[in-house]
Amino acid sequence: MDTKALRALLSAHRGETVLILGKPETFTFDEIAAILKREFDLESTRTMSDKVGVVIEHRRLNPVESMWSEEAYAARIPSAMLETLEALLAEGLDDKNVLMSLKLSGDEDRVYRLLGNPSLSEALFIALLKMYRWSGEEDDRKDRDVIVYTLRRYLDIKPNETDLLFSPSALRVLARDTRNGALLEALLGFPDLRFVVRRNHTVTLLETIAGNPAIAPSVAQKLHAMKRSDIDRALASNASAPLAILHTLFDRKVSDIDRALASNPRIDETIFEGLLERGDRAVHTFLLWDQPLDIVRYEKMQSYIEDRALFVHLSQNERLDDALKAYLCERCDGELLAAIASNDTFAPEMLARIYARDDGDEIARALALNPNTPHEVLERLYSLIDEDETIARHLAYNKSVSPDVLERLYRVGHTDINEGLAKNPSTPDTVLEALRLEGRYRSQLAENPKLIDAYAKVFEYDGKAI
Repeated sequence: MDTKALRALLSAHRGETVLILGKPETFTFDEIAAILKREFDLESTRTMSDKVGVVIEHRRLNPVESMWSEEAYAARIPSAMLETLEALLAEGLDDKNVLMSLKLSGDEDRVYRLLGNPSLSEALFIALLKMYRWSGEEDDRKDRDVIVYTLRRYLDIKPNETDLLFSPSALRVLARDTRNGALLEALLGFPDLRFVVRRNHTVTLLETIAGNPAIAPSVAQKLHAMKRSDIDRALASNASAPLAILHTLFDRKVSDIDRALASNPRIDETIFEGLLERGDRAVHTFLLWDQPLDIVRYEKMQSYIEDRALFVHLSQNERLDDALKAYLCERCDGELLAAIASNDTFAPEMLARIYARDDGDEIARALALNPNTPHEVLERLYSLIDEDETIARHLAYNKSVSPDVLERLYRVGHTDINEGLAKNPSTPDTVLEALRLEGRYRSQLAENPKLIDAYAKVFEYDGKAI
């Protein structure tokens, strides 16, 4: 029975008595009785009598309650689950009245109980999270419950994965991945738990929130006011952090914060040029990797960065504007041109222009691996595999290579080539099956996106037994 059906049932028995069996979880008996009287003109009782017209029962009953339940069933008295009633009552709550009542009463126990009700409105749940008073004790049961209530509400966890709700890392995943700004603000009040992300490296909850791109300016200000180095580093790299905060962090002249700022694509020209001027090799590398670059910025970088070898990092930059890309295609050579040829944000026609320059083996190898390289160029590169094994290996990994060429590469019979084919989602099924039967490419096949998707569909949980 859903809440709509339960509402109809209670309305049909106005003036009668409701038997409540079992202990309510998110409301007290007195709260339930008051609402049922006000909304449905129903009296509430905890003992069986001939006046009972409806039974509401919990999944867990004591022996006496079980006896009354059986008696009601034999008398054909309609019944419903207590959790459905609590959901119905939650749907009818007036958020403003509840919050005003809680502020006046200071009833912390009611805040805790209501948080356990999954049918609360989003706004009320967030407001209650902010009102909840954390004990500060590491093993407090109520604190642990509130964390679980939050994770259950906001994480997409399947019924067979409920153990994840009790994993310490689940809260970090929520704080990192949610794009709910109101929730992030509420998470500021949680205990600042520390999570192990890799050996000898931990992050805190507040540091994780500071790095989330969905934080509001007000949340960023609260975090910045804490004056913690781990939080400041996270804010420095966050594109959603207010520019005023980024300038304050820049003025500190701290090397690890400078590196974080260099990775932030929202810094302005003052910070950009300032980092170029005082930056070290690592700062310059981050600028080349992550900053939106046009010709003006590129020329500034050339005037400040003495080590020209660093410019090969443009191969990883996804924020080069089209004018700069065209400029680089025409002006670069050597290692830098090879780096540009491997950048998969360059349009196929730009890569074709690079290929037409015929500037050496490194260019050909880079183009062989780039999925944006035009098909006709890839076909020409295939004709070079007898002269250059690296080109053959790169083509085997390239998802834009035609199935026909990938089949021909398989017939070459080299282990290095086959490892690339095993990982390539464009490799024909017949070749993947042949590689599977060989046995030695299991680890590579396990990384193939096409096979991962296929396995996910087979084992996808849809609420039914597989």
